[in-house]
Amino acid sequence: MTVFVKRLCEDALFLLAKFVGMCTKWLSRSNSVIFSQTQRHEYSGNSRYFYEFINDSADLDVKWLVSKSRVGSLTGPNFVARNSFSGIWCLIRSKYVVVSHGIGDFGVLKGIASERIVLVVWHGTPIKNIGLYDPFLAKSQSKIRRLLRETKTWDFFFVNSEIEKHYISSAFALYPEKVFVTGSPRNDILLRAPELGIEASNKIPVLLYAPTFRDDASEGAFFPFPDVCYEHLAEMFLKVGVRVHLRPHPNDMLSKLQANELAKRFPSTFIFDPSNTSIDQILLSSVALITDFSSIYFDALLIKKPVILVSGDIFNYSNSRGLAYPWEFVSAGLSAGTLSDFCVLLKQVLTRSDSEAKYDYLRNAFFEHVDDSSTTRIPQLLERDS
Repeated sequence: MTVFVKRLCEDALFLLAKFVGMCTKWLSRSNSVIFSQTQRHEYSGNSRYFYEFINDSADLDVKWLVSKSRVGSLTGPNFVARNSFSGIWCLIRSKYVVVSHGIGDFGVLKGIASERIVLVVWHGTPIKNIGLYDPFLAKSQSKIRRLLRETKTWDFFFVNSEIEKHYISSAFALYPEKVFVTGSPRNDILLRAPELGIEASNKIPVLLYAPTFRDDASEGAFFPFPDVCYEHLAEMFLKVGVRVHLRPHPNDMLSKLQANELAKRFPSTFIFDPSNTSIDQILLSSVALITDFSSIYFDALLIKKPVILVSGDIFNYSNSRGLAYPWEFVSAGLSAGTLSDFCVLLKQVLTRSDSEAKYDYLRNAFFEHVDDSSTTRIPQLLERDS
């Protein structure tokens, strides 16, 4: 099947589902909320934490649509197979749908979802260009049209700060009135970590290394230094008494292969766990974060987790994907462009001799609410708007 025919079929299916959604609006119930996510991200992140918060409400009928293969692994009456009759009926009866990447989270049912009130909790504060600023998307007029068709269906988009609000409004061609600074549901879990008993408890301190996805990558994203030497790195980590948990982006196959190879070559230094362990829990149990242009950077800033930003390929990345904010502003001196820079920052991080003022400055810029009430503010906002 050619790409053209495939897209033609997808568009026809979308319009058919959209027609069904329009004709069945009268069946929707005011207290019904439906969640769904793409299979690679199923039951995780902001959607998961918002779901777990409102699922306890006696006033709401909450369901999560999952792929058929996951129904058995996610126990509970509120998990329903997405493309089953029950799943379609639940979606038809809903007033609100919650997504983390867009209505595509509902798969072939996205046309029905587009005719409900769409709440976008997104999956992280962007540090790289997204939406209309993504040069890989901007090359294709058809992709731009699809994006605008998608974002036109969004009714509420929740962000962490005014800076993020302005960027999101522009990147997705959204009216600013549709973007709300409530904080993200993930923030509540991260800030409640001590009371939930989730803290760094490893016998050997662990660093989490979580790089972002690279659209045009020809190799793995870990340690992209021009002077990299893996033997030297492994020896250095052993010498300072830490291990490194390698966590590739879910869509980055090259980095998964690289992580697997490093863990096999240096099992005393590198950890690679291909299971679906929550990255938030790994972050909370780690002593520091290593990343690059990933939104997890902002999660670490929120909880004042020490950070090293690996920027060995900053020039190439800036010229290909591009960054949402100036690198000098975002990195605030936490960036390592060479292996020697990395070693210096690692020593500062492990001895906590890095300045907390750097973290406070960025934390205040990118988080208007530094509390564990984001999930509370979202329903309050919807109640006022109804």
